[in-house]
Amino acid sequence: MFEEARKLLETTIPTSVGKPFLANPAAKEFEFNKENFSPINTEASFSVAGVDSGSVTVFSAPGVSVGFVRTFYNVFKNLQRLRQEKKDFLVVTKLVPKGGEAFLESVVLPFQESELPLKEHLVLNASDSSLVLKGFRAMPSAMTPVVRKYLEWIACKQASKHADLVVKDGSLATSATNESFYAKQFFEADCKKSALSKTCSLVTDTGLSLTSAVNKLSPKGKWVYSRVYENQKEDFDFFVVKLHDNARHCFRFEYLKNQDCLNNSLSNLAQYSRDSGFLGYPYVLVDADNNGRVSRKEADVINSLLQSSLLSDELLSLNAHDELDLV
Repeated sequence: MFEEARKLLETTIPTSVGKPFLANPAAKEFEFNKENFSPINTEASFSVAGVDSGSVTVFSAPGVSVGFVRTFYNVFKNLQRLRQEKKDFLVVTKLVPKGGEAFLESVVLPFQESELPLKEHLVLNASDSSLVLKGFRAMPSAMTPVVRKYLEWIACKQASKHADLVVKDGSLATSATNESFYAKQFFEADCKKSALSKTCSLVTDTGLSLTSAVNKLSPKGKWVYSRVYENQKEDFDFFVVKLHDNARHCFRFEYLKNQDCLNNSLSNLAQYSRDSGFLGYPYVLVDADNNGRVSRKEADVINSLLQSSLLSDELLSLNAHDELDLV
C-alpha cells in the first residue's frame, strides 16, 4: 500500500515551473522572469518586531464555550532584545437566539491590563460566512479564532509603538468579519508593516508550489522576487524572499503598499535569519512563535479550574467528551 502511494506521488508531483495561477478574477498574474530577482545586499540597522499568537478551545458545549488566546510580540535591534510583551485572554462565548436566528456573543477576559476588541464586534450571526460554511451554524467555539485575529492585530499595533519594522507571522490579508477594522489601525501606524509566512498555498498552472517554482529559477545568494501578481483590492504587495545564502527554503513575504525601504527591511530580517535551527527564517518570528504558542497542558489546567467551579451538571455532562478522550 505504501509503495503504491509512493509511486502515485512520484507521478503526480509536478516538476515543470509553469506560471503563477491564482484563480482569482481580481488578480493579474505575471509570467516568471529572472529579471524580477533583486539581491538583498544593503546594510540596515533599525528595530524590528515579530508578532504571533495562539489559541485553543478549553471548554466546548453546544450553547457555550471557553477559549484561551495568547498574543506575543518582541522588539530587537542589532540582534539584542529590547522588549517583549505577552498577553493572555479567556474568551467566553454563548449562543443567543434572537428573532428566529442564532447569534454568538463573546466576552473577552484579559489576564493583564490590555486593549480589547470593541463589544459590538464580539457578536456575530452563527451563520456568518467567516465562521462556518454556508448552510451550517457555527458552534460557540468558532468565535475563539476570530477573537484571536482581532487581538493579534492589536498586538501588531502595540508593537509598532516600539519598532521601525513590524513583521507579522502569516499574512496582512483579512478574512473574518470586522477583522479589517483592527488591521487598518495597524496599517496607519508609524512603522514599516509586513508579514512573512512559513507556508504558501499558491501554485503555478502545473500544480507546483509557487515558492518552489520561484526557488527553481532563483540565483545564488539572498534575494527578493517581485511581480508575481497584481491585485488592486489588496492592501499589500506580494514577494517571495530568500533570507540566507545557504537556506533551503524561500518564503512568502507581504509588504504594505506605498512603503519605501523594502530592501532595507529585508536586509534587517536577513540579519536575524542565521540560526542553524531554521536557516533563512527570522529569529524574531521563531521567538514569537515559541512564546505565542498555547500548549494543551495549559488548556487542561484552565479546564480543570473551570470544571471545579461549575455547579451545573448539565454543563459538566456536555463536556464529557473531553474526559472520554483521556481514557
